Amino acid sequence: MKAEFGVRRELEDRLFLDRWESGGGTFHFHSQIEIFFVDQGEGGAWINDRYRPMKAGEMAVALSYDAHRFYAEEGSKVGCLIVPLRMCGDFLSETKKKSAIDPFVTDPAAFRAFRSCVDAIGNYEEPDLKTKGLIYVILGMLSECLEFQDRSDAVDADLSSRLLFYINENFREELSLASIASVFGYNADYLSRYFKSFFHVSLSRYITLVRLREAILLMQNKNNSIAFCAFESGFSSLRTFYRSFRQEFGCSPKEYSETDV
Repeated sequence: MKAEFGVRRELEDRLFLDRWESGGGTFHFHSQIEIFFVDQGEGGAWINDRYRPMKAGEMAVALSYDAHRFYAEEGSKVGCLIVPLRMCGDFLSETKKKSAIDPFVTDPAAFRAFRSCVDAIGNYEEPDLKTKGLIYVILGMLSECLEFQDRSDAVDADLSSRLLFYINENFREELSLASIASVFGYNADYLSRYFKSFFHVSLSRYITLVRLREAILLMQNKNNSIAFCAFESGFSSLRTFYRSFRQEFGCSPKEYSETDV
């Protein structure tokens, strides 16, 4: 399976807790740490080149940029907790350029401790101090449960995150491969290969995706014109905006807006 870069997850970059009862997502990767857990029934997890069927009381941990896919059998109850790097602190330093020897946690006591923290986190809009403390407890527990080994092929999480954050902060400006390479002090050809190798999308297309996402958010306000949404999102011309929009969504911005997708 070829993993896809989780663009939406990367752009949201927030603490996320989800639960479901059957099915699962695609094989993907992102910078955030993702913890999959089975409360009832059975499920399964692919993490990089490893697969394991799972049962109630077990967890699977995808570290930063680990390719992964999780699923639940019919009638099962599972969930996942996604933690952005900005909340990982010392755990990120400990796992930088490393992989888990065994990314699956089957210890009942560890699972109970994890679920207790998850239940205490509950629903939220922005993590408060208590929530951040609970995340540190979870990461500390994982640090004790997992063994790590060096990865010679590991992605540079620091560079990757800085690149994504820089683009997310500056997409409204005129950005190019050359200008970004200059900011980060890298050769443009190297940076281009690096980005495409690890994110499976070219740097220029990623910038376009960020701009399209912003345009769609602006289009939700019906008082905004298409032109305003295009230029406010960083597109240099309406022609470029319309072409990019149709290539990505298969319709015009006006058609997209009228479908209320």
